[in-house]
Amino acid sequence: MSVAAILSGSGEYSPTHKLTDDKVRAIRAERDAGATYRAIGRRYGVTPSNVHMICARITWAHVTDEPPRRTTVARRGINLGEANGQARLTEAQVWQIRQERDAGETYEAIAARHGVTYSTAWNAANFQTWRHVLTPPPEPLPALPPGKYMHCQPIAAIVWTVVHHLGFLPRKNTIVDLTRHLVIADIEHLDTTALAVRFSTAMAGWIVCS
Repeated sequence: MSVAAILSGSGEYSPTHKLTDDKVRAIRAERDAGATYRAIGRRYGVTPSNVHMICARITWAHVTDEPPRRTTVARRGINLGEANGQARLTEAQVWQIRQERDAGETYEAIAARHGVTYSTAWNAANFQTWRHVLTPPPEPLPALPPGKYMHCQPIAAIVWTVVHHLGFLPRKNTIVDLTRHLVIADIEHLDTTALAVRFSTAMAGWIVCS
């Protein structure tokens, strides 16, 4: 926070502020990662227009970007995220929880799916915990033999469109979510180069076609 911001009463020093400098950085990072203004605004309790102005640096212009903090960084002697031996979630699960909440799922359903309490799910979804997790997990790049194709879906969706260009209708399609658990879904072959995967709820993860 700059001296000018303190003296002018802007940002965190405004008596009417709803956000903090860290939340503003998180908002911009989420927008860069593809989140909508509406979804971001709902998470932080502000309007989509406020999110737009923050990302365009019309407001909170004094807040500069910082690189995302990693789980290996310790604060006050306590490891963050997965580096903390008492963590109940992984970074992949935290990202998926936020996507599920943006898709409209209840905290009760999210908590049950990930085996955590309501408050743990709420805190993760609203950046009260795991604040260093700002971007989706990186897409894996394993070496696949000819006749196989891997599609990564980092953003949760009810329907995935998979363009595999295999030249045939793949009969074996293995789907896993971001926590590496197998998932069952409906497969529709569009032609010999593409297929659609349909879920009952929004899902992110990978599919291997062969």
